[in-house]
Amino acid sequence: MQHGVYYFKQIQNEMELEDRETSFSSSKIDRIYCGSALDIGRFELKAGILFYIEPLGVMRSYYIVSGFCKNLKSGEYFRAGDMLVFDEFDELMTLHVEDDMVLLIHSEKNRVIESFRESNALLIQILNEIQDKDHYTKDHSIRVFKLVKQMAIARGYHSQRLFDINKAARFHDVGKIHVPDEVLNKPSKLNQPEFEIIKKHVSNSKDMISEYFNDNIYRIIEQHHERLDGSGYPKGLRADEILEESKILAICDSYDAMTTDRVYKAAKEHEEAIGELLEMAGSQYDAELVNLFIELFPQKPEL
Repeated sequence: MQHGVYYFKQIQNEMELEDRETSFSSSKIDRIYCGSALDIGRFELKAGILFYIEPLGVMRSYYIVSGFCKNLKSGEYFRAGDMLVFDEFDELMTLHVEDDMVLLIHSEKNRVIESFRESNALLIQILNEIQDKDHYTKDHSIRVFKLVKQMAIARGYHSQRLFDINKAARFHDVGKIHVPDEVLNKPSKLNQPEFEIIKKHVSNSKDMISEYFNDNIYRIIEQHHERLDGSGYPKGLRADEILEESKILAICDSYDAMTTDRVYKAAKEHEEAIGELLEMAGSQYDAELVNLFIELFPQKPEL
């Protein structure tokens, strides 16, 4: 493919890296120029990262120095030497880094670095709050996010839908911040009143999620403990009443919970956990999505 300039309609706000941990472990950011009307940032991105480009109204262009990425909606690849120029674009764009990539971002306003760092700082703040409360919850959320991301991409998600399910996966247990320590970290089986407290974690996150993200992300989180047969919580939804995104999150959440050591239980082997998902496919979990999970992860995934 010839290198070239690609023009898109209406400009983008922030590049949001989805695979980052509580540091810039998956990316390196440097400002290489800042003037009164132009800001240039150099981003080093690791393979496997998603980044989103969303509408805002600040002229922005992206030049690929090395590596390549894929537009998950169109399937088009952008490679070293290509420049992406945004001019009138009204939909969140999702690009997947296929090979380690160096990217230059040019902005009309000198906020390209600060916007990214502010966005990242918010994520770090929330994840650190989770870690301070319960190390397991934070680590579990990161693992579940990685599983969900692969399932969603395999399912054909892109743009806003992919952004929403990834954010929901990352923060699906954030409501546990409000659960008392003696209940959250109890080393034995919960009694019924304690379980009722735990169940509230799916709705406890509403204010935090609504403030920083959007209502759809909250809806995905709220429904991730619902089950096809109506046995889930908090509303006892059934089958098509449950968002597909929540069904994906439910499978990944359950798998990781089954295959992780806790104080009160030993981890199950991959094959045993898969067996349980298959046993409950069609009653609690979506059978088609369980089959997709098994297809993607025939062996225990390295997370």
